[in-house]
Amino acid sequence: MVISVTVTMAQALKKVRMDNEKEGFPITAIREIKILRTLEHQNIVNLKEIVVSNKAANNQNKSSIYMVLEYLDHDLTGLAERPDINFKEEHIKCYMRQLLKGLHYCHLNKVLHRDIKV
Repeated sequence: MVISVTVTMAQALKKVRMDNEKEGFPITAIREIKILRTLEHQNIVNLKEIVVSNKAANNQNKSSIYMVLEYLDHDLTGLAERPDINFKEEHIKCYMRQLLKGLHYCHLNKVLHRDIKV
């Protein structure tokens, strides 16, 4: 069966790591998917759907599972690591405001983020 899909917006794929799983789906991935499906906020990445690839020889004949997320041009870590970018005070304030608004929304929804990176 061939399905033709037209996508007008770029999407990001995050592969669910199954390396250490002998049987079943990783509980950490289940938790992340469940949380992302419940949260809807402009400062939290939007989970679009879950997709499964066909079995591939280069993957020990296993299917791969991906989270389809909204695409973002940059991440804060990537920008912070670039030596040619110097953040001005107003940029830092804007990024911190966005970060704290998203975190506040998580807390209002009883979600504790344990892995904030910059």
